Amino acid sequence: MLYEVYEAAGAPTLDEIVVEIAADDSLAARPNRDTVRRCIGSPQLPAQQSVAVAVMAVLARRAAWDMHDMTRRVVDLWLRARAYQPPGQPIADCVDPSALEVHRAIEADDENSGLPMLPAYVVRPHDTRLRSLAEEAVSGQSRIAVLVGGSSTGKTRACWEAVQLLPPEWRLWIVQGISAALEELPSIAPCTVVWFDETHNRCLHTPAGEVLADGLRALLHDPDRTPVLVLGTMWEETWHTLTAVPADRDEDRHKRARALLTGCAVAVPSAFTTVADRTALREQAAIDPRLNRALANARDGEVTQYLAGTPVLVERYRNAPPAAKALIDAAMDVRLLGHGPDLPLPLLEAAAPAYLTNAQWQRLARLPDWLERALAYTEAECRGVPGPLARMHPRPGEPRPGEPSYRLADFLEQEGRRARKAVRSPAGAWDALIGFAHRGDLVTLARSAQHRGLLRIAMDLCSAAAVAGDSAAFPTAGKLLEHAGHIDAATAWYERSVLLGDCLSLSSATDMLLATDRGSEARALLLRALHSEHDNVRQHAADRLSEVGEGHHGELTRESAAEWLRPAADVGHTTARWQLAVIAQESGELEQAISGFQRIAEDDRWWVHEAAGRAIALMRENGRVAEGLAWICGLAESGDATAMRLAAETLDAEGRVEESLRWYAAAARAGTLVSLPKAVERLLDANRARDALALIDECVSMGTAHVLPVAAELLWHRLGRTEEALALYGRAARLGDAHAMRCAAENLLRAGRAKEARDWYQRAASAGTGDATRHASGRLWGTAQQETALSWSRQAVRTGHEETTGHGEALTTAEGDAPVALEHANRPLPMTRPAQEATAPPRGLAQGGERPASFESSRVPAATTSEDSLRALLKRAEEGDIHATEQAVDALERAGRDEEALVLWERIAPFTDVWGHSHVVRLLRRTGRHGEAESLTRYGWEPDATIARPWDAPAPPPLANGY
Repeated sequence: MLYEVYEAAGAPTLDEIVVEIAADDSLAARPNRDTVRRCIGSPQLPAQQSVAVAVMAVLARRAAWDMHDMTRRVVDLWLRARAYQPPGQPIADCVDPSALEVHRAIEADDENSGLPMLPAYVVRPHDTRLRSLAEEAVSGQSRIAVLVGGSSTGKTRACWEAVQLLPPEWRLWIVQGISAALEELPSIAPCTVVWFDETHNRCLHTPAGEVLADGLRALLHDPDRTPVLVLGTMWEETWHTLTAVPADRDEDRHKRARALLTGCAVAVPSAFTTVADRTALREQAAIDPRLNRALANARDGEVTQYLAGTPVLVERYRNAPPAAKALIDAAMDVRLLGHGPDLPLPLLEAAAPAYLTNAQWQRLARLPDWLERALAYTEAECRGVPGPLARMHPRPGEPRPGEPSYRLADFLEQEGRRARKAVRSPAGAWDALIGFAHRGDLVTLARSAQHRGLLRIAMDLCSAAAVAGDSAAFPTAGKLLEHAGHIDAATAWYERSVLLGDCLSLSSATDMLLATDRGSEARALLLRALHSEHDNVRQHAADRLSEVGEGHHGELTRESAAEWLRPAADVGHTTARWQLAVIAQESGELEQAISGFQRIAEDDRWWVHEAAGRAIALMRENGRVAEGLAWICGLAESGDATAMRLAAETLDAEGRVEESLRWYAAAARAGTLVSLPKAVERLLDANRARDALALIDECVSMGTAHVLPVAAELLWHRLGRTEEALALYGRAARLGDAHAMRCAAENLLRAGRAKEARDWYQRAASAGTGDATRHASGRLWGTAQQETALSWSRQAVRTGHEETTGHGEALTTAEGDAPVALEHANRPLPMTRPAQEATAPPRGLAQGGERPASFESSRVPAATTSEDSLRALLKRAEEGDIHATEQAVDALERAGRDEEALVLWERIAPFTDVWGHSHVVRLLRRTGRHGEAESLTRYGWEPDATIARPWDAPAPPPLANGY
């Protein structure tokens, strides 16, 4: 607000403001120049209320604004800002690293006495990169870094160490839940660390996580909240899931998360393998017995994993009694299948028996305390770190869950994802999830089941989620049933979602019904949606009716198109009204067409240009010019700027120049930029230069920033008033308009004022416009100022503006400046994906699977698949290698051995994605087993890899809250 008043006051100098404050005895503060400058130009709150009041009083008086009202508003805003506490807590208050999920370290027998909580830290290359980003944040630039590596490799500890380098007044805000994050994100203040670790970043997998990713990107680019530092940690598989580009762009569920994450990965190695790392480690081990023990015992340099107790965890898992091992296996599977990190005890208790043989279960069932014994084993600490399954205790003030919950050790979770991805989860695990999983995880689990082809189980999970009140269950079930061919059931589930306000489900249901030649049902659905209590659903229904009607207009009869368009037009949908007017015009119903276009122009300001233009054109074509002029001038009289411009153009075309000038000038005053040059041109044609200049002055005085460069161009080129034009360019430049700076530079260069032109180009470049360096080098080269042009070219290279490097290379090569040309040629191309992807698995990994989306590239070429190669693939397939099995299937198919290929596919289909299931369906049809193919399509698999028996698609549960 202060800066706005400062501009209105004519941008007085700091000295003038200081003098006026000193001369006013009624003002309590006596700020100096620097204090006034910070008060006006800094986003930080002035330390003293009286300073803000004094500055506002002087500026308001100069601007002829109500001084008492403005000072009162300043006091109110200052008090509110002073009382406001942005999200997060000061870094100085963050003293417990375990609260940020930094792993506790092993104990060193009796030597732990007096040791700090965390072992001595060894700085590695990723720390250097992270610290550099932290320093850039402190200097005022927003930055993001996501540390990518395996479990217990030191990612979170590295972030903790980087945070310790920040000033204590910085704040730390932890992303702990999607709803709370979305609510608090708009309030994040400058100098805040946004912290999301691998426990919490699972929210980025969800649709709401896409909204969060957009919000984080906006935060990073918001100049009013600079600087912020976003720190995250991820496992490699999570990184690839979120950043891989899917083969089917329509199923791109992580587009916004990918936009946030691409290019910000910092790889964390899994081991201390370099000479420098191990030397630094030995130096720190001399003062910390925990590091000394890790250095002596860790395998393959995996020191951080040893410190986190992972070897002991693995040993305890492998040697666990049957009941304890069953609990851990169940925890591994339910996490792999998509459950959240906190596992309810009833879920583990219900799932564990499925991982025991019948004999094992019979023995355990006779022991009333079998579960307590198993939990005692899994909870026991391992050298000071939590056991394989650790019970979670809420912190003071946090809500207490109704049932105890447990968390699987990170390293065992990652080990489970590796070792159990090719192991079928038993039916009992799925049944336990349906009954006892956290209700908020049911939809994610349903998608996981659908992904594996377990359609019956997926529907049971959706039904349970819907009963629990999760609205996401309805569109998920609708999509599942649609793909399985249950059209009636899919429609019912989609429509429940529409009742809750989901316009995407309305679109999906409409597309499905149209694709299955059930257009009348689609139209009936859209007509019902027109009466929804949700504005977005009503709008979307009208959009789709209009869209389908427009398609029918192009493909079928006008009557059929009108049948779809009219209901949307009746509720005011402008596109539908437009299409009906076009149909009337094409049908020769002139009056109906003209009145239709006129009503659109009168009702919707965004359509004035198209609709009014079409109405006037029709009236002119039919000799009704006077009627058209009377109507458009009447619309212009109502104050619509576009109508003013159309009135001016229509009058101009009829030769009524004086009348057109009135409307050109009115449109220019109303802010229609294209009208100002036209009005000036017509006034100059009429030898009315003084009126043209007055109009320009009037438009500029109205204070609309975007008028300034247009007015400056007119003053320079049409009226020859260069100094006045430069003054307007200067005003636009002070408002940050880089385009105005460049225009001023180019005009000065054409006028032979090269030195001033270079100054303006420099201002544009300093404003962060890489375009300015390109224009400067090109224009200066064209005016035979090669040395200066080369200087600008070098600046373009070193500032890294990708659009300038090719131009600079051409200039420097032409001049023969080989070193600079080489510098251009050797510049890396702009990064569009992280360097880690160069050595990563193929892009486009299917969600949850291991097969590249573009599978052709990973198949064994036909020419090289000899019988020996095939036998080797089959042997690896027998050992459980899914990728080798896929290659073997491909080779068998090419050899015409479809039955053998089918046997292999059926073995691994529950571990592949939907592509794999469709492949089995295709093979079944090719081998004449059409009934099985149809059953697999409609009913999916069972967990034991048999085709499911027919099941009835359940009806969606009734909605609460009166629906």
